[in-house]
Amino acid sequence: MAQILDRNNNSKSLVISQTSEAVNVIRGIMVMTLIFVHWSPGVFERLSIDYLYVTNPFFRIATPGFAIIFGLATGLYTFSKFKTDRQNALLRVRAGLKMVLGGVLILATIKYLDVKASGHSMDINWPVNMFFSVLLYYVLALSTMPIWYYFIARFKYMEVAAIIGSMLFFASAALVHKLLPSSEGLIGFVRLGGLMLEAKYNYFSMSGTVFMGIAFGLYIKRLLEKEQKADHLVIHGFFVILMGILASFALGESEMWFTTDMSTVWMNMTYFGVIILLFCFALRYGSLSVKSPLNGFLFRMMSVFGSISLRMFVGHGLVIPFKNLMVSVGIPYGLALSIAMALFVVAIAIPVKNNYKKYYGVN
Repeated sequence: MAQILDRNNNSKSLVISQTSEAVNVIRGIMVMTLIFVHWSPGVFERLSIDYLYVTNPFFRIATPGFAIIFGLATGLYTFSKFKTDRQNALLRVRAGLKMVLGGVLILATIKYLDVKASGHSMDINWPVNMFFSVLLYYVLALSTMPIWYYFIARFKYMEVAAIIGSMLFFASAALVHKLLPSSEGLIGFVRLGGLMLEAKYNYFSMSGTVFMGIAFGLYIKRLLEKEQKADHLVIHGFFVILMGILASFALGESEMWFTTDMSTVWMNMTYFGVIILLFCFALRYGSLSVKSPLNGFLFRMMSVFGSISLRMFVGHGLVIPFKNLMVSVGIPYGLALSIAMALFVVAIAIPVKNNYKKYYGVN
């Protein structure tokens, strides 16, 4: 009997470990994609390559994809912690909030110093110029996460509640856009608040995307409690992708794949299907007993990047503003960019090395 229990416990631990690794791999892929998307325009502009029209449908996944995987980790890990150890869960949320809020404040400080160093004056909408970014959404998301859990936990099937929550958030975004006046006529912090209700990184649309991931994370958690893997959802992933693409044609908006920076609901649905597929493939690959040296190393590196994805997400957003600040004080462009990039690489390399050794026992 003891041997049977040991085998069952070992089997459950292996499934949990492989699932965690797969989640980290997808987080790593998304954060690396996000960094590439945010940094690539400067490179390709210098090469005089017009690549956006072709790559928009693929690279636009960066922001919604990271939001979905943020939600996936929230549903899989954080909400479970709320259920079993509320204090520990709150500590984790606060730690993430401090990191993101710190990034927002550092970014604002760098922008402020850049304005002063370049001899310009602050205009009336300085709060928007200083603080508006996708980081501000994650400040709001982490701040309201306990409220999210409070409402979702009231339902027996929390993943269904999360899907409903996603639809309600998207509906709220549409209502806000239709009923409230544009923030164009607002000024100062009021305009910043208006942008967080209606602009690209508005609270409702982003939360609707995050809740897709939360639903997926809660479903994975339910399977893990039954000692089952979530690698059987490949067909489901393809179906969700197909539904999103068909919706773009049915609504007569298929050209938006190539012509807009905004992500629509049906785009987010498509990218949600892509995340499902990537997770299934990562889980299956991670389950293989034999992996090729190169692919195995890349797989492990993506997992390690995923383990520090929030730090990378915050840190990469400081590189270009810091470069701009150094240029404003007279440092040559190439040197300024090199210094900013080097600082980011060093700041990431240390935890990457430590986590690689921690997870895989290799220096």
